[in-house]
Amino acid sequence: MRQTSPKTNLISLLWVLVSLIWILPLGAYFLNSWEADLSPVEHTYSAREQSCNATYRDPEARERCLNIMRLERFQSHSIMIANRALACAVPPLIGFAFLVYLRRRQSTGRTSVRSSAGRPPGKRPSGKGKST
Repeated sequence: MRQTSPKTNLISLLWVLVSLIWILPLGAYFLNSWEADLSPVEHTYSAREQSCNATYRDPEARERCLNIMRLERFQSHSIMIANRALACAVPPLIGFAFLVYLRRRQSTGRTSVRSSAGRPPGKRPSGKGKST
C-alpha cells in the first residue's frame, strides 16, 4: 500500500477544519432560528385544528381530521429537520468524497491520459469476443 503524500494529508486536515467552520455556526444558527421557523407551522396547525372542530360535529370524523392535521405537522417538522441536516452535512461530505477520489487516483497512479504501460508500441489491446 502506498503512503499518502504530506500534501494530501495537509489538504485533508484543512478540509476537516473548513467543514467544522461550516457545520458549527450553521448548526448554531439553525438551533437559534428553530422557534421562529416553527411558528408558521404551529399557526397553520392551530387554524386547521379549529376548522376541524367547527366543521365536523361527529367525534369520529373530527378525530380523523385532527389526526390528518397532526400528521401534516409531523411531516413539516421532519422536513425542517432533514433540510437543516442536509444543509449542514452535504457540502463537507461532497468535499470529503472529492478528497477520497483524489487519494485513490493518486494511490493507483492514474493520469488523465490513458497509459499504454506494458504494451509494445503500436499494439492495441485485444478486444475479447471480436473477430479479426
